[in-house]
Amino acid sequence: MAYDPLDFWSCYEFYLSQKALGQDNEAEDAFLSLKGKMKDYVQSYLELSLDYANAGLWEEAIDVLSQLYLKGNEESRSFPMVYYYLGYYWHMKGDEAAALSFYRQAAEKPPDYCFPFRLESIDILEKAIQYNPSDTKAPYYLGNLLYENQPEKAIMLWEQSKELDDTYPVVHRNLGLAYYKQYNDIQKATASYLNAVSLNHNDQRLLYELDLIYAAGREDPLKRLKLLQEHHEMIANNNVADALSREVMLLVQLGRYDEALAIAENEYFRQWEGVSKAYDSYVDAHLLRGWQHFNAGNYEQALEDYLAAKVFPDNMMVAESYRGGRLGQIYYFAGTAYEAMNNASKATEYYRLAADRREEEDLSDNHYYKALALQKLGRTGEADEIFDGLIGLGQQRLESQDIDFFAKFGERQTPDDRKSEAHYLTGLGYLGKDMDDDAIREFKEAVKLNINHIWAVWYSKEPE
Repeated sequence: MAYDPLDFWSCYEFYLSQKALGQDNEAEDAFLSLKGKMKDYVQSYLELSLDYANAGLWEEAIDVLSQLYLKGNEESRSFPMVYYYLGYYWHMKGDEAAALSFYRQAAEKPPDYCFPFRLESIDILEKAIQYNPSDTKAPYYLGNLLYENQPEKAIMLWEQSKELDDTYPVVHRNLGLAYYKQYNDIQKATASYLNAVSLNHNDQRLLYELDLIYAAGREDPLKRLKLLQEHHEMIANNNVADALSREVMLLVQLGRYDEALAIAENEYFRQWEGVSKAYDSYVDAHLLRGWQHFNAGNYEQALEDYLAAKVFPDNMMVAESYRGGRLGQIYYFAGTAYEAMNNASKATEYYRLAADRREEEDLSDNHYYKALALQKLGRTGEADEIFDGLIGLGQQRLESQDIDFFAKFGERQTPDDRKSEAHYLTGLGYLGKDMDDDAIREFKEAVKLNINHIWAVWYSKEPE
């Protein structure tokens, strides 16, 4: 019998046929070949077992998991879905005692890294819940599987799991996220997250996600910072620095720039795809502290902060953007410091760097600083075009009902966040055109909608 050694099913069929014929050597070769191709990957065994289960061949499906995967390794094989599948297969074969035994074993296996994704798992987990109502994990797994398309049912299942056992932090975390995303219930969401944090003090992700929800609910920044600082040692010694980035951001928001920079410049911030949260706070801290020095007449100290802001620290794993980024803003601020120090040539050099900086095509607050530099260079027509564009863009966004495309990813914006940003952009446009009263009105509206908008707060107090 010919078989494709790359195909799990045909390889296993050849093994069974040779074993039945007493061809031990051929059967052993096929068995070893199959084991090698499977690479001890549990999902491959589950998939192969389903090939037989979907054909109603329950005994063969059981053998794939019991004889091929588990045999001799029962103590070390702890993936829960293997045991749920075996419970279901024994049920379909008609052995209720064996089915219940495997369902009970599945319930005792550690849930780490178990996230069912196959449609077949729905029936299997539902049957497990029916057979073993005291199982706390089956409703949790089933909720994970259903949440994307049936969030209400997933929430019900997670609540069922929590009622059976309220000591598993991930269930509280999932409920917190669901209460927020599905019902915008900030109070229930934060309560669930706090339960999760109390049960697991070593997961920085919980603190990160909780702070995002606190921010959306406009919780007192001091309260938020206190919670993060209580866990500072844990979040500062973590492979992921999301929560630590939130701590730095809140210190900047509260005007505690020295403390923010002490962390930002000395901790290691690993960056993942599209992430630069800590770097933005690092830049904010230097620019805002520099502006404080500037307003106090300490121009050399202001310049020192402004120039520090254009550094890309190794500990933050960031580099200069091809276009966009915040260098235009930094160059403009440095130019103002040189100008205040009566160094006209250096001021002009930095204004030109800001004015000639390639920005993204879509208007943003970065263009505001480009326009200010253009003004300084006497190119008022180009500057006014940008200011008018910012006013128009802000007003357009206030009138638009478009859903934020990025709402599903990362730090999603609330409707008030988006309105706040629109008012902020409008305010920048007015400020550039010396319409200070209109600008302040827009900045205050931005702050009213989002108390966490650091630059809107600053400009609402500093109209220059």
